[in-house]
Amino acid sequence: MTHDLEDRLRDAFDYRADRTEFRSDNSSLDHGREVTRRIFPAVVAVAAAGVLVVGGLVAVSALRTAPSSPTVPLASLPQANLTPIDVTADELSLDDWIGPAATDTPASSWTVLDATALPAGVELISEVGNTLLGLPLDATTQETGSGWATHIYRAELRDGNGTTFDVAVTSSQIGPCTALIEQGPDDTAAGVDINGIEAAVSGSLVCWMATPGSVASVEVVGASSPSDAESSIDLARQIKFTDVERLPQLNDPGESAVGPASAEFSGTLSEVPWAATVSPSSLRTMTTYIDGQMSGSFENDRLSQPTDTPAGTGELSLDAVPGKGAIVYGYSAPEVVAVRVINSNAESRVLATFPRELETFFAVPIPDGVTVDMLEFLRADGSTYATATIGPLPNDLAGGYGGIFSILRSPAPDD
Repeated sequence: MTHDLEDRLRDAFDYRADRTEFRSDNSSLDHGREVTRRIFPAVVAVAAAGVLVVGGLVAVSALRTAPSSPTVPLASLPQANLTPIDVTADELSLDDWIGPAATDTPASSWTVLDATALPAGVELISEVGNTLLGLPLDATTQETGSGWATHIYRAELRDGNGTTFDVAVTSSQIGPCTALIEQGPDDTAAGVDINGIEAAVSGSLVCWMATPGSVASVEVVGASSPSDAESSIDLARQIKFTDVERLPQLNDPGESAVGPASAEFSGTLSEVPWAATVSPSSLRTMTTYIDGQMSGSFENDRLSQPTDTPAGTGELSLDAVPGKGAIVYGYSAPEVVAVRVINSNAESRVLATFPRELETFFAVPIPDGVTVDMLEFLRADGSTYATATIGPLPNDLAGGYGGIFSILRSPAPDD
């Protein structure tokens, strides 16, 4: 595909969450301001299908087995505080929680194209959708434990004349249609409406509110004629929408990808390989991989992290791939030796960390549909150094996020 869909998708997913500055229990700042430069998951358009892919959605391949990383001597931790399990760094997985620890919040309902009611002569080429954590169009969108859950959906249609159309629906404040509609009636084409709903038109792109809280758009792929706008408007007036609980995912695995040759953390996430690497650089840098393809990364710069400054409470990021799940990862103080993961059924697992002199790195895989209520960062004596509340995540989540979780310092054992 040679049109500008890829650029528009990159713009639409240019989510820039500011990092959170964490404070300890005495409200004093940790040494230095830990500002992180985020590298967000790539958003690409598959040329052959013209569909959206986020954070390695199409990558399906076996991740090469990573060498074992340091594990936590769980037997040395007080058993009254911990639920010991055998932890191996090359097989970190919570997949057995799928079902028993399923998200206990009501399922969200997302607006998509009704592919069963297409106009005569129009065929569906492809469709794909995913959820996001971001600002909704209005208050009708569900709020999860980690913030607002919104969605974006895209389909590609072809009519009897061979014209190809992009159709999109989103409940999030992202994308070209949101800005176009927010400009107001003065920027809309005179007299244009979609079945009585005022529309905004720019070139062959037509946008309107499909439902309260959902904006829809139709655009001719590779538009080159003034009549293309009329074609978009005509199709927009004929298509219908429906609500679904699960968004469509790609069936074509696309090109295979292979993850890192070695990793400090690895295992399975919804039965696909995942991994997280820690850079040997003195800067705090981690990179995550889901299904063999890089899904996200963070890196501190030298100004925010002096070489000899130990980490304070730390920071936490999240990278997700639709239909697979998310990796919650980051670093905390060097005295943290393990992370206890507690699900919505009050079951817990203790996962190994990767220690260094000035910080301890961690990575926790959360399969799609599983609710992790809390992470507890544990000292060697079994006491809790800090906690982070996670809560329900929407199914089919995509993207990379920083600054939406706080790691909160717990009282010291002698407090």
